[in-house]
Amino acid sequence: TRYWRDWSSDVCSSDLILRNLLETSVRHGRTDPLVVTLRSETAPGIARLIVRDNGGPSDGLPQELGGLFARGSVSTGAGVGLYLVRQLMQRMGGGADFKPGRAAEPDPGFEARLTFREEPRNG
Repeated sequence: TRYWRDWSSDVCSSDLILRNLLETSVRHGRTDPLVVTLRSETAPGIARLIVRDNGGPSDGLPQELGGLFARGSVSTGAGVGLYLVRQLMQRMGGGADFKPGRAAEPDPGFEARLTFREEPRNG
């Protein structure tokens, strides 16, 4: 079992990232009830936090989610939220990948995969 304190992250940035992802799900999820799940995975040297919602298909979304001003055709957002998530993750030495839900999937919904790098230990 690994503890999050072993992974490279900044508390303020992590808080902003999670709030941004939850806000994205609430703002753009088109289902009731909206369900957001979080799960984690680990592999040598990395930990992944997967944030997924059941917000329905988003076929109108651009291919490059997380790009500056990238947003869906019916989005009322500015296209900055996921860009900010990706930038903050990169500044912490990790990464962020996003996957829009597709109508052809059995459980369409938005998914964000946050990758954290293991913090080197001194001594």
